[in-house]
Amino acid sequence: MCSLGRAGSSPAPGTLQQHPHNIMRQIVMFFLFLFLNSCFYGYVVGQSYTSFMTGNATNATVNVQPAFVLAGGGTDNDDAMKWMLSRAKGGDVLILRASGSDGYNNYLYDELGINVHSVETILFLSRSASSEPYILDRIRNAEIIFIAGGDQTKYHDYWAGTETGELLKTICQERTKVVGGTSAGMMILGNLVYAPLGSGVTSAEALANPYHPNLNNIKYNTFLQTPVFANTIFDSHFDNRSRSGRLMVFLAKAAFERNIRAKAIACNESTVVCIDENNIATVFGDTPQYPEYAYFMEVNCEDDWKPVSLTENVKAHWTTNNGNAVIVQRLKGTKDGITKFDLNTWKAINDFDAEFWQVNNGILQKKITTFTDCSLIPSSLSDENQKSVVIYPNPTDSVVYFPFAEMAELFSTDGKMMMSNKNVQSLDISACKSGEYILNLTINKTIKSFLVVKN
Repeated sequence: MCSLGRAGSSPAPGTLQQHPHNIMRQIVMFFLFLFLNSCFYGYVVGQSYTSFMTGNATNATVNVQPAFVLAGGGTDNDDAMKWMLSRAKGGDVLILRASGSDGYNNYLYDELGINVHSVETILFLSRSASSEPYILDRIRNAEIIFIAGGDQTKYHDYWAGTETGELLKTICQERTKVVGGTSAGMMILGNLVYAPLGSGVTSAEALANPYHPNLNNIKYNTFLQTPVFANTIFDSHFDNRSRSGRLMVFLAKAAFERNIRAKAIACNESTVVCIDENNIATVFGDTPQYPEYAYFMEVNCEDDWKPVSLTENVKAHWTTNNGNAVIVQRLKGTKDGITKFDLNTWKAINDFDAEFWQVNNGILQKKITTFTDCSLIPSSLSDENQKSVVIYPNPTDSVVYFPFAEMAELFSTDGKMMMSNKNVQSLDISACKSGEYILNLTINKTIKSFLVVKN
């Protein structure tokens, strides 16, 4: 990054008789001024990114506490940001964005009272920036990577399939740093990503037509592929922009088109979900002064869990016999972060409201409930002693989930082992060919077998 030196005042305008050396000096000074001015703003013509540095540009070496930070947009929540900075243990903060400027630098470096080594903002100006050695080095060395708001489609276009994208994927999968985002920066962190080609769809548009032109670009487990967010989509500005209807249609399309029982995390503005290394989420906000809530949603496991049909230009319809297509747990955000959610069990730990949601001919319907268990359906190979152990979804085209198992082994029907993992709650079988497989789970030292169908 260049710094601006004092170029001095421009020479006074000359006359027709001015010495040629003076004219040449004016020309040189003019172009030098343009160059230095461009450096002051962090950008040299032809460069694919802009960098703004606050603090010490050398690399700090600290022991970071890994976390995810999901912010719903709007005004930043100071309490959540302090929580995030405290995980960096005085390390380096890197802000990634594709629009805007350096607004986070002073806020995170000076205003919150948490010591950090540096705050740097890198503004991507094109996809080519994603292979810049400087950017890759800064991502590797940062303790916190935070993605600003903007346009999640641009983030996906700039990063997916690039060196930057693969590096971010590795960091999220291995959970070696604090990774967060706000608004579009939050939405890009999900494994299912809504990346519209045009303007974002509204709830009214989505409910009226689940194949609205602005709704036809959901990325299914193709970008970051973070295990804890398997088949999970994020949405921001949730109540503020009345996005509940469109999120229901996102979940309906995943179910109908991909046979995915998806989950969702949605945040209101100034609401932040902070997830620690044990997958325990703390919800920050300022309720009851403001309606700052986080929503944890899960497609139910009833026999009739999928929409019967979704048709272009026909109102969305997704109901179940029990009126519980989606289980919704709403947690209020508080300044002291007392509200908790366990992502391992997908259960609120305290202080929550629960509802069942469904869509009836284009109308979102909600009803209060106290029952938040997914009504899992046992596999066809389960015997009477195994009905408490359930695998889902089944059939599946990607990940199959089950209770915690000391060992999970997948076999072909002719007895060939396809894969095995210890101490897991899921297997990704997307690389397997379509067909039937036998899944052996060792649970409490007892082996139980299940039939798995791969689409």
